[in-house]
Amino acid sequence: MPSVYTAGDIRETRDLEQAHIFLGFENVSYNDPDYFAMRTLSSVLGGGMSSRLFQEVREKRGLAYEVYTYAMSTSDSGLFSVYAGTNPEDLASLMPVISEEIMKVTQSITAEELARAKTQMKSGFLMSRESVNRRADQLGKCFLQTGELLDIEQRISEIEDITEQDVAKVAKKIFSSTPTFAALGDLEKLESYDHISERLVA
Repeated sequence: MPSVYTAGDIRETRDLEQAHIFLGFENVSYNDPDYFAMRTLSSVLGGGMSSRLFQEVREKRGLAYEVYTYAMSTSDSGLFSVYAGTNPEDLASLMPVISEEIMKVTQSITAEELARAKTQMKSGFLMSRESVNRRADQLGKCFLQTGELLDIEQRISEIEDITEQDVAKVAKKIFSSTPTFAALGDLEKLESYDHISERLVA
C-alpha cells in the first residue's frame, strides 16, 4: 500500500524543564532523483554546528539547547523534520526564527555551504565502510532499496554532481508540503498551528 503523508498538529502540556518541538514535512523517497540534494539540504539547514539552524538559533540567539534536522526516506515518500529543545519562555521567539531559516534556504545556499555539505556526506559515507557491521548494513540497505549492490564510485559521483540550484529546488518541493507539528512541555508561549503554517509559505 502506498504511503500517505498526513499533516497535523499535536500538543501535550507537561511540567517539564524544556519544551520539545518537532516540525515535519513530506520528504522525497530514496528513489527520487533529488534524494542526494535533499541530504545536502538537511546538512546545510540542520546538520551540525556549522548548519544554519545551529548558528542562528543556538549560537547567535540562544533560543534552543539543541536544534537539528532529521531526514528519513522510504520507497515512495519520507519525512523531513526539524527538532528543537528549548526553554518554554523562548517558544514565542523560536518558531519565527526557525520558519525564517527554512524559507531562506528555499532561495539559495552558498558555494561554501554546498562544498562543506558534500565533504560531510562523502566523509560519513566512506568512514562508515571502516566498520564491518556498518558496511554490511550499508550494502544490505542498498540491495533492498535498489536490487543492486552499492557502487561507491557512482555514489560519490552523484554527490559531486549536486548544485546549489538542486538544493534550492528540493527545498521548495519539501517545504511546500503542509507541515506536521508536535510539541511537548510547557506550551503557554507557543503560537497556533495556523500562525506557524502561514510563515512557511514561500
